[in-house]
Amino acid sequence: MVYFNNYLVKLELAKRAWQQADLAREARLSEPTVRAVIRGRRVSAATALKVVQALERNPPNERLVALLNWSPRGTRDLASNPPETGPRVANRLLIPSR
Repeated sequence: MVYFNNYLVKLELAKRAWQQADLAREARLSEPTVRAVIRGRRVSAATALKVVQALERNPPNERLVALLNWSPRGTRDLASNPPETGPRVANRLLIPSR
């Protein structure tokens, strides 16, 4: 069993302009299961794999990432901080079992 960092999952959804239903559809999971993921509840390794694969198959929208990175002091340099993809997505989102 694993846990997701709920803040980072919500951020990944925002980067894709996704709602919970979108993640459920792309990951082929029920909406209650996706709600558990988003709330940081314990889920199976199989569920975690489906969530990570769905996010990896659908890269973030670069314009949304730029908007999310905006601050009154200016924007971050996306060229030097590209959106996270690949196995690193799992490394950022998953929390080791408690």
